[in-house]
Amino acid sequence: METLWTAYGPRAAQTLAEAVARVQDGDPLAPVHVATPNRYAALSARRMLAGRPRGLANVRCEPLRQLADLLVTPTLIAGGAQPLGSARWTHAVRSALSTRPTPTALRAFVRAFVDLRGATPAQLDAVQASDPRAATTVATFRKARATIGNAFDGDDTLAAFAARIHADSQLRADLGTVILWLPNGSTPAETEVLQALADHHLLIAILGLTGEDEADAPVRTLATNLGISVPAIAADRPTLDALRIRRAPDPEEEVRAALRTVLTNLDAGAALHDHAILMRKLDPYGRIVQEQAAAAGIPIAGPDARSLRDTMLGRFMVTVLNLALHSMHRDEYVAWLTSGPLLDPATNERARATRWDQLTRAAGLVADGATFVPTLDAFIAQRHIDLAATSPDDIDAGKRRAITRDIDEASTLRGFTATFLTDLATPEEQPWSAWVAWIRTIVRTYLGPESRRRAWPDREANAALRIDAILEALGNLGPESVSRATFGELLGLELDGSGEAIGRFGTGVFVGRVTDATGSSFRHVTILGMTDGQFPAVRRDDPLLPDRARRAGGLTTRADRRAQDRHAFLATTAASATTICSFPVADPRRQRKALPSRWLVHWASEQSAAPLGAEALCG
Repeated sequence: METLWTAYGPRAAQTLAEAVARVQDGDPLAPVHVATPNRYAALSARRMLAGRPRGLANVRCEPLRQLADLLVTPTLIAGGAQPLGSARWTHAVRSALSTRPTPTALRAFVRAFVDLRGATPAQLDAVQASDPRAATTVATFRKARATIGNAFDGDDTLAAFAARIHADSQLRADLGTVILWLPNGSTPAETEVLQALADHHLLIAILGLTGEDEADAPVRTLATNLGISVPAIAADRPTLDALRIRRAPDPEEEVRAALRTVLTNLDAGAALHDHAILMRKLDPYGRIVQEQAAAAGIPIAGPDARSLRDTMLGRFMVTVLNLALHSMHRDEYVAWLTSGPLLDPATNERARATRWDQLTRAAGLVADGATFVPTLDAFIAQRHIDLAATSPDDIDAGKRRAITRDIDEASTLRGFTATFLTDLATPEEQPWSAWVAWIRTIVRTYLGPESRRRAWPDREANAALRIDAILEALGNLGPESVSRATFGELLGLELDGSGEAIGRFGTGVFVGRVTDATGSSFRHVTILGMTDGQFPAVRRDDPLLPDRARRAGGLTTRADRRAQDRHAFLATTAASATTICSFPVADPRRQRKALPSRWLVHWASEQSAAPLGAEALCG
């Protein structure tokens, strides 16, 4: 196995281009697969290689898991196995727990099981023997795994990929050379695939170093696991001479300043795709950037900061479930009326949600949906009395028209409400497929058929397709009857998933997490929200899988994640020509002062040749 150590930035790109050229020297069509740390690095690598004089021929760039999925999943399905979707796995976890969990507890178990899903049996045994709490967690995990039968997940696909590399000479010939490019650590399943490739001399590893021991620990651990000798002296630490610190009053102004920087650079001749606006997590900064960039007319690309719950169809479904599960309140009912372009099933015309909101207030609707129709009947009857009390003279003509309009519109609202309450009525328990059929009927009745989605914005229509797939998966969970609350919990958890990517990479400003930018090169980078507690993030010990148990089983610990975060930060700053690290002086969410990241304080102290405190940067 050939191993190449490199710093981040232009040197890393040059190292990859030279490695591809060497593999295809003498055979320009020799197959090459570049295994990247994320999908955006794959797009960046593809664009970079395509711009070289040799062009891009028979070279694929994609994350290792995507490569395994491409080559192995069809074989697994042909053998009778089925992909393990998130809905089925969440249902298996829920069924394995001895008591009915709250949605928060269920999320915690699903999150803790992410690392266990890639662990070997020996690792699971080590974790189970190390800590009583971890022993219960592992036992629950094994119980959940036993219920999914022959379904497979991403780690199962990687394990099957490793086995096929050893057993299938034709696969090895078709695969050609795999170039591992700039990984930031790896899971046990990924390491198994890399070792299989190395055993058959199919692997070239290009490993990036930041020059900081703690940040480079994940890469060095991967190298050790693959039997690669780690250099005694780290690569030169990337200089941060082009890094600047920016203060802002609050996150909103941080984003405005970042977008103003983009516009200034554009005036100076820079391209949109030269820019990246990054953050540790997409909430709240991703939403703010997307909203303000849209208002400013600046094209962006990257992961969608919205969850499916935040889309029009997602809001509609969540509100319907809340109305069905709880005693209906007027505010919740009105929120549903305004959640999208609702239709009145009696006329198939657009519901007048704003006017109906006014009428519900005037009629005195408050709580308990069972009283809504009688209350509206009483309001209509009173307006009839008011109408009878008016004079037929012209002086009361305007008043009579207003009362008549109230009667007509309240009658329409009354019929709509009665129909909706009837549609909400369901048995306490029914099969998964019946619940899915029920919610789909509600959607068709009040949002119209799928053909109506052609008028929706593209983001909303694409999100609706993903939600349709979620409903399909829920409908196939099994024949057992479940409660309305159980169906609502699992649907809600699935809708918490993120939406699809927005924009087209390379045609707009990239907006995403710092970890999304690892392996990509941007000339101008702004990192938002660099406050203490975010960079580095404060991570509490997992009560289900504490670090003591994780270390015993060789699983990822909080220290490992902190090192990966630091590695991604240094890699991103090293690959850019200019980096602006921005932080707000106030945290509106917590209603308190915000302090700059200790990473910024340390860097500023190095530049000033004298120790500085956080207050010095806030001054």
